[in-house]
Amino acid sequence: MIRRLPVFVQALLATLLLVLGGWLLFPDAPHPYKKEQLPWNSFRDEQGHVHALGLTIGKSTLADAMALYGRDVEVKLFADAQLRPTSVEAYFPTIYIGSIKAPLILRLAVGPERKQALLKEAPGVRATPTGDKEALLSDFQARSLLHAPIEAITLVGRDLPEEALLKRFGPPPYRRKSPADKTERWIYPDKGLEIIVDPEGREVFEWADFIGRTQL
Repeated sequence: MIRRLPVFVQALLATLLLVLGGWLLFPDAPHPYKKEQLPWNSFRDEQGHVHALGLTIGKSTLADAMALYGRDVEVKLFADAQLRPTSVEAYFPTIYIGSIKAPLILRLAVGPERKQALLKEAPGVRATPTGDKEALLSDFQARSLLHAPIEAITLVGRDLPEEALLKRFGPPPYRRKSPADKTERWIYPDKGLEIIVDPEGREVFEWADFIGRTQL
């Protein structure tokens, strides 16, 4: 079963991805980082929690991510066409890990009643290019979510050759092709990682505790 990408990623790929940049390698001095922040150093611990980009899914919060990657972040709530809330996502337009520069999206664990309240109190709602609805939350609403746990992490890359991906991440234990859009999904259960490899576009890296468990 093909899972849907975070709504922010869908909108990004549909509209702004080409101008937002993505995964770039700069010739200048790299930004300070710890080795556990590198995307290919993700792992699943004995309790089943995935550690990626210096964060622990299910334990780290939006505040923890901001401590690592800065305060330039937008928090949005997404809903379907019938205004039923689906997800709350925090979007960092640019994060730096050494010489890596990329957009980062975090899906936050927020209960259904809280999502409904956030939607009701949001300053405004608009349609996305994918047909869903989005509400940019107020600063007060965003601050109320600082301690919400992270339930999924998504990093948007650039068009990298397969050889470069294999060198950093190793051969994927599982590959799944999608005839509909020609993408291929590489699944690494021990990393809680799925890489969506698009021969005509950019890679998307997604980490979650359930990746490699419920799909196989």
